[in-house]
Amino acid sequence: MKIISDIKFYYNSKLTAEKIAHLLEIDNNSASRTFNLKTFAKGKTVNTVFQHEKLSTSLSSIDDILFTERLITDILPILRR
Repeated sequence: MKIISDIKFYYNSKLTAEKIAHLLEIDNNSASRTFNLKTFAKGKTVNTVFQHEKLSTSLSSIDDILFTERLITDILPILRR
């Protein structure tokens, strides 16, 4: 069974979406090479798409993506000061 996930985050500006997509993509680089994971910005939206065969791996990846996005959005305002 193949599990396909598409997670979308929406922001107030295209620039914010691009910054967050870039930072999430850096985190994606730590993923296994057998794991098909892509993050990209499209307008004011950040999409993270991946597929895997194991449910546990997919759920763990979703948790990691959500945690990382939350961390980035919490830190980004601090970096703007």
